[in-house]
Amino acid sequence: MEKEILLFVTSIMGSLGFSIIFNIKGIKILIASLGGGISYSIFLISMYSSDNLTLSIVLASVTAATLAEIFARICKTPVTILLVPMLIPLIPGGELYYAMNYIIFGDLLNFNMKIQLVVREMGAIAGGIITVSFLAQFITKLKNYIKQSAF
Repeated sequence: MEKEILLFVTSIMGSLGFSIIFNIKGIKILIASLGGGISYSIFLISMYSSDNLTLSIVLASVTAATLAEIFARICKTPVTILLVPMLIPLIPGGELYYAMNYIIFGDLLNFNMKIQLVVREMGAIAGGIITVSFLAQFITKLKNYIKQSAF
C-alpha cells in the first residue's frame, strides 16, 4: 500500500511539474495535477485487477480525457491545457528509453519488442482520448440540436 501511495504522489508531482512548464496558472494547475494522479491511480487499479496493460492505459486515458473535458468547460479553457499534464504519468518513457538503448547497441530483437510495446501504449492513449473527444463533441452537438429544435 505504501508503494501505491508513493506512485500516486509522484504522478501528481510529475503532472504538477509539467503544468508549471506549460505555464498553467490558478486552479487549473491543481486540476491538472490531481487529474494526473487520478488517471494514474485508475491505471494501477486496472493493472492489479486485470493485468492487461493496453486495457489499463485505455481506461486511464479515458479518465484523464473525461476529467479534462469536464473541467475545461468549467474553467472555460482549452481541453489540451488540462489534458497534456494529466497524461504525463501514462507516457511510456521507460520502454522508449530501453528501445533506444537496444537500437544503439544493435540488439534488434529486444528493440523490436520494446518499440512494439511503446506503439501499443501510445495507441491506447490516443484511442482513449479520441473516444472521449468524439463523445464530448457528439453530446455538445446533440444538445445544441435539441435546443434549436425546441423553438
